[in-house]
Amino acid sequence: MYAVDEGMRRVNGVKMKTFRRDAVEGDAWLNVEAGTTGFSGSGNRGGGGRTVLQIEKVSGDFLFKPILDKENKCKGIIIAGCGDDALNSVLKSLCFCLEVLADQCCEADG
Repeated sequence: MYAVDEGMRRVNGVKMKTFRRDAVEGDAWLNVEAGTTGFSGSGNRGGGGRTVLQIEKVSGDFLFKPILDKENKCKGIIIAGCGDDALNSVLKSLCFCLEVLADQCCEADG
């Protein structure tokens, strides 16, 4: 079992609950936070839901790099890790994000 901390984030003025945990495997250690307001019935920024994911390296052999467009604006990210421990840590992080977002969407549906 692992510890999960609850927090709050604001994305474009909309407040949401987030959950954070450490995803540790050997010396590969990532801190991951995820949260969402859930679905709001609108597919655009104006009335749509908000979502946040944050994965931060604490230790281990990882590369985090933005993918930039021609105007030098970030349009994505690259996450790379070396070793089985890094793979397991990334898997734990992504599984946690999926679980948090799915749970929050189900809560919002009632």
